[in-house]
Amino acid sequence: MKAKMSIAALAGIALLAPTSAGALAAGEESSEEVVTVTSNVTEVDKDPKGSESGEGGINQPQGTFKTRGDYPHLSSGDTSAHGWWVNQSTSATYADVHVTLQALTENGWHTVDTGEKRVLSGGGRGQRANARVDCVDSRLYKYRSIIDVDLVGVVDDYSKAYSYSPTNLPCGFAW
Repeated sequence: MKAKMSIAALAGIALLAPTSAGALAAGEESSEEVVTVTSNVTEVDKDPKGSESGEGGINQPQGTFKTRGDYPHLSSGDTSAHGWWVNQSTSATYADVHVTLQALTENGWHTVDTGEKRVLSGGGRGQRANARVDCVDSRLYKYRSIIDVDLVGVVDDYSKAYSYSPTNLPCGFAW
């Protein structure tokens, strides 16, 4: 019997701040509006004693996918952030993409909205999750989004992408 688990689980969370296009890895899009986290999916055979710890097991690579998202931005009277995924080599067809939008207040990060959607790989209109908050005034806030991708039918790691608005946005929100 085999149990799937990630070899990247120890990596945990990736914190991403806006970078220049020149800092992107080879093959990445040269857009300052997108952040990417690459995750691995690995299958681990149980050892002869039935443990799923991987001790004595054989790690079998099962593929990679990318968690992608744009930076929080102003859009039609609100602050919005999107998340999606790009399948590189997993067996998954769909993923549940979760986006959390947060604003930095005097008490720390405050969640202002969440969004979730089951989508095909690739992103684009209709194939991404969105979180947004209405702007009720022009108070300046720093915003960030947290993007979590859970592959449907495949156990993946718990890495999350964090994207931060490059500047404070003039978008006050209602508590």
